[in-house]
Amino acid sequence: MTERYKSEYRPEWKLIADSPPPVSTKILLKAKRGGAVIGQYYPEGGFVAWCGLPKFTTEQKHRLEIMNDNSVSSR
Repeated sequence: MTERYKSEYRPEWKLIADSPPPVSTKILLKAKRGGAVIGQYYPEGGFVAWCGLPKFTTEQKHRLEIMNDNSVSSR
């Protein structure tokens, strides 16, 4: 089964020549000339590197929930 997106706690760039990205999976891609985009890899795209999308830890998710609860109750 193909992952819908690839996420990592500590994303690091990987060169496509050394480590091909997963197929049909949403990832961060670095173009040969230009910026980075979120999308799916295809060989004709001119991409040179990729990494998984950033992922929150369980602790970070909990802290965000508390922050959201506090911002809603202060209105």
